[in-house]
Formats: sequence, C-alpha cells, structure tokens
Amino acid sequence: MDAYERSRPGCNQKTCDAVTGVCYRHNNHMFQPKLILVELRMNYENIRNLSKTELTGKERHTCDLLSDFGEEYPTGSYLCLVFKPAREQEALNWVSRQKNGSSGIDHWKVFSPDSFCNFIGYGIKDPYEPDLQTSDIADRINAAAMSADILKLESEWEQARMHLTKCSQRYELAACRYLAEKIRNSLGCFSTDNLKDDEMLEFEILQEDITTAIRRHLSDKM
Repeated sequence: MDAYERSRPGCNQKTCDAVTGVCYRHNNHMFQPKLILVELRMNYENIRNLSKTELTGKERHTCDLLSDFGEEYPTGSYLCLVFKPAREQEALNWVSRQKNGSSGIDHWKVFSPDSFCNFIGYGIKDPYEPDLQTSDIADRINAAAMSADILKLESEWEQARMHLTKCSQRYELAACRYLAEKIRNSLGCFSTDNLKDDEMLEFEILQEDITTAIRRHLSDKM
C-alpha cells in the first residue's frame, strides 16, 4: 500500500501493510470479491507498543485510498493483524481490552500466519460437484460399460470426448479430472467375457483411444 500511495499525488500518510483479495468460491468459480486490510506485526516483541490510534489511522487512510477502485472491489469488514505465533494470544488480549461499545474496532481480528491462512482459505480447494451435464455423461458411459455393448460404449465415448474437450478448453480442470476418473472406472467395469475376437480388438483400440485422449487433456493443463 505504501508503494501505491507514493504513485498518487498528495500528502503521504501511514497505510496498512497490505491488502489481500478474497472471495467466495463454489466449484472453482469465484464470486463476491472483496479486499481485506492486513497489518503485519511479525517483529513485535512487546505488545504494549501497539497503538490503537495509529492502527485506526492506518485503516482509515488505507480505506480512503481503496475508494479509488469504487464498488468493483469493495473493502471487506475486517482489519487483520498478523503476529508471530508466540505473540498471538497476547495480541488477542490487547485487542479485546481495546474494544468497548463505541470503540469502532469490533471488526479487528488477530492471527498467527497459519491461522490467517486458514481464515482466508489459502490453499483450500473446494470439493468438486459436477453440473448436470457432466454427471449425466458420466452416468451414461458407465451404463454403456455395464451393458458390455461395445457399440453403445463407442457412442457414449464420442459424447464424453466432446464434453471433455470443451471442459479442457475452458480450463475447467476439476470437471476434466472428475470425468476422466469416471470414464476410467467405467472401463474397468466392462466385461470382455463374451466378446468375439474382432470385438475384443475393437475394445482394446477404443480403450487406447480413451486413455490417450484423457492423458492429453489433463497433461496439457498441468
């Protein structure tokens, strides 16, 4: 934030150390983005050196700077104070003492680096939930495999291939991985006991085609 402030005309004032962007996610789609103010106090040994007046001023001026962005990325409702783990509890106690009915700092939160990462969801991936089309394609190719009908399996694979290609082109990696796993599992359920020699050869060719396509779509996006 200091670097951003220096790029603007006017009198420089103290700002929060950083601003991080967060949002809600579902199936790796992001919505409701907002900015959260972060103050890094990793080198603090004596919590009594903290100043409520200084922190309030930093927060106010940082919010003023962020108003440049309008409503596109609204400022979140927290000021996050990050301390080394050994000082986290002391800092929590200090902030608690500063709060009262009219303090205006009820939104201040204290963290260690690890608890801050957990708070903003850093490194956490959503469990994938397939959309109806992806789920239906996976179900149909599984039904075809269970029927041990090579022609039906080939037909359903063509539909699955087109959908897999579309997901890959959109970088919907979770959908690609989900569909790839379902297709592999379905192939494992295909019974070859009653296949004739030519059908067995046809199945082996189809199996290789599917394996190659899946490998290409996944490796290209890694």
